Amino acid sequence: MSDTGLMPPSPETALPDPTDADNVVYDPSLEQLREFSRELETTTEFGSPAYVSEQRSRCADRTKNAVDDEFDAADHAHIETALVSTAGSDAIPTTPTSAGTTSRNGTPASR
Repeated sequence: MSDTGLMPPSPETALPDPTDADNVVYDPSLEQLREFSRELETTTEFGSPAYVSEQRSRCADRTKNAVDDEFDAADHAHIETALVSTAGSDAIPTTPTSAGTTSRNGTPASR
């Protein structure tokens, strides 16, 4: 709240300036970033650093793809609905095909 108790302070005034904060490294170099994560780093076969996050996916049990699960008619209907609703906008340029499916480049979309 503000001094009068009516308005909360804006984030610009309520939060510390990261350039002045003692507990913030402002604009760290690549070397500093690597050092911060050294204990989490593994090296790939090509010599590049790799890191594994603790969270793999927030909704992996609700994720479906054509590799692990076959898409059914309901899945294709959702895709078609999305494509129809975005047709004519700049969101996803689409071209209808004779099979009723849509592709991004004008070629028939495979099912």
